[in-house]
Amino acid sequence: MNLNQMESFRAVMLTGSVSQAAKQLYRTQPAVSMVISSLEKQIGFQLFERRKKRLYPTPEANYLYAEIEAIFSRINDVSQTLQDIQNKQYGFLRIGCMPGPSNFFVPDLVADFLEEHPKIQASLQTRTSEGVREWVASDQYDIGLTELTERDSAIDKEVFSLSCLCALPADHPLAVHEVITPEHLDDEPMITLHPDHSTYYALQQLFQSSGYRMNVRLQTRFFIPALRFIERGLGFVLWTRYPPPVIALMHSPVRWCFAVLILMSA
Repeated sequence: MNLNQMESFRAVMLTGSVSQAAKQLYRTQPAVSMVISSLEKQIGFQLFERRKKRLYPTPEANYLYAEIEAIFSRINDVSQTLQDIQNKQYGFLRIGCMPGPSNFFVPDLVADFLEEHPKIQASLQTRTSEGVREWVASDQYDIGLTELTERDSAIDKEVFSLSCLCALPADHPLAVHEVITPEHLDDEPMITLHPDHSTYYALQQLFQSSGYRMNVRLQTRFFIPALRFIERGLGFVLWTRYPPPVIALMHSPVRWCFAVLILMSA
């Protein structure tokens, strides 16, 4: 039984006559009659009884119709899925993100996106910036949020510039300032990321060119642990400005000031 036979049979079942089925299918009445007769010969039993110029389905036809209707329902589902894919309303989005924003910033963006696109599924993976770049380039992620230190022709990218904050103990003498400069931080104990991170190199270049001493007391792989060290009074940290919820992690007051450090190094 082919699709043409199923379409013709279904149309006759829905309309109750060959003539109406032919109109629905944009075919001639003899063409539809020929398809039904050919189908009955192929399957070996009668599908319709003809009484007073009308067609009445046999019990076998009703059973067959239920099966065929399920097939057409599935076909309609596939057609709708294809349309949703074309309209970017269906699919699976693989997102890679560096650690900082994956905790406080990106989850809200992903949640907003999924609320607007209820048929889309997503996966959010946290990796280092280098790891995210490699996975996007190798098509293991569809999109990534990362710090870029070099150009990569294999990746389509959009660059964002974010302001910088300086987090320090609330009782620190510098906490009275609204804006922190390299002069304020001369020889002050600093908490930084490891030297292989782009921000470390930028800070090092900035302090050297400004004639001030960069006093690194503690290094971490990610920014989150540094916040606890600030609470203990071990130094300050320069943090890319993400939304305020990050401050909610603090168990004791921490002062956040605008910093002009990274901007000055550009």
